[in-house]
Amino acid sequence: MKQTFLLLTLGLWSFIGYSQNPSDACGAGAQSLTSSATCTPSAYTLPGSYTNGGATLASCQAGQDRDDGWYQFVATGTSTTIEVSGDYDRTIAAFTGSCGTGELACDNQPSGTTATITFATTIGVTYYIQIHRNSGNNTATMAGTVCVHTGGAPPPPPTGTIIPTACATATYNLTSLQTQNFHDDGGAGGDPCADVTGTGNYANANCFTTTTICAAAGEYLIVDFSEFAMWNTTSGWDWMRIYDGPNTASPVLYDNSSTGPDNPFGDCGIGAAAMDFCASGQCMTFEFWATSVVNRAGWDATVSSVTAPCTPLPVELYSFDGEHTKNHSNRLYWSSRSEHNNDYYTIESSVDGEYWEVLAIVPGAGTTNLPSDYEYFDERYANGINYYRLTQTDFDGTSKSFDMITINNGPDGASGTYRIVNLMGQVVDEYYTGARFIIYEDGRSVKVPAGAQNPTVE
Repeated sequence: MKQTFLLLTLGLWSFIGYSQNPSDACGAGAQSLTSSATCTPSAYTLPGSYTNGGATLASCQAGQDRDDGWYQFVATGTSTTIEVSGDYDRTIAAFTGSCGTGELACDNQPSGTTATITFATTIGVTYYIQIHRNSGNNTATMAGTVCVHTGGAPPPPPTGTIIPTACATATYNLTSLQTQNFHDDGGAGGDPCADVTGTGNYANANCFTTTTICAAAGEYLIVDFSEFAMWNTTSGWDWMRIYDGPNTASPVLYDNSSTGPDNPFGDCGIGAAAMDFCASGQCMTFEFWATSVVNRAGWDATVSSVTAPCTPLPVELYSFDGEHTKNHSNRLYWSSRSEHNNDYYTIESSVDGEYWEVLAIVPGAGTTNLPSDYEYFDERYANGINYYRLTQTDFDGTSKSFDMITINNGPDGASGTYRIVNLMGQVVDEYYTGARFIIYEDGRSVKVPAGAQNPTVE
């Protein structure tokens, strides 16, 4: 009987692995774990005698603030998964620095359910893991298993619309040239200006929902929002940060939180404004905070994996048009979706489209992710057809000229323009199949999704 019990015990430990308890200290002395190709669980105990209260509270922290323990590991792959079971409610989080700096991923699970996080890693770099008990009294001891692994094959690409689970942290990998719909946890649609349950609005979840979406290897990610509505962003209730990279330690592309540069954009929707972003690399991370009070429509977007490098333009020009007014002037007007280091615009005119003269210098908006509108009235136009050209100049002196437009000031009256532009504000031809805007001569514009046919010109 003793021999049988010994063999069973050895067999159990060969499956689970030897015990590796987390450290009470969160610094460089944290207990080391080894990253493997597959999950090889190691037993652990988080003693109730550890310092009560976490060294840091991760973004998905919920429940009671009890003991926490710390591990460190050296990454052996470009994507790492952590799995932690336990007999108490627990939060696990990964960080780039010790003691809770540079959070990468977070998950919170009840007793009996394994908490799992997956995040991008750099081979040879050290990362830190926090296991934080969220239930029980101050002296309770939690036991469970922990493993660190590269997970083998990456998660399969999404085959349907990407709809994250509220309060979850997840990563999605697109295939080459794949385009996918991306919505908040309430799904498509919703009311951008009213609190509604069950019709597309996001949940009043009082938590962070963090979603990382990556293009195929060697490609670049772009996102096009058709709706973006959050409640009372002015006061910082609901908001989103968008990061240019695989985690929340990456550079910030957009931030409409109460202290962010893009506040209060998104409060009660964006209307007809366009909101598009492109990653400098493979991934973007979307960190969304929702309170438990009031909801809104959230976001409807498409994400695409593209082969061409996607770098932000100094100015994303939405439109440039002109018209003859009843006050006997030519009104020139243009709108930008965003601007980066934009010093000023130069308006030029010509009577033949070859020789140009400067009409005016109009100050730019500097750097902003918000739409900007401009206009200028030319009261010195010539009889016949007048040509106009718009040039944008950066603070460093770099300039870019946009396509010219014409206004007919002959006896037949004024005529406008008709153009097709892509999401970067660049003019394309009628055979272009990507997402685009059709801009009509009367100032109307229609957004056409990728792959759809152009509407008939009215």
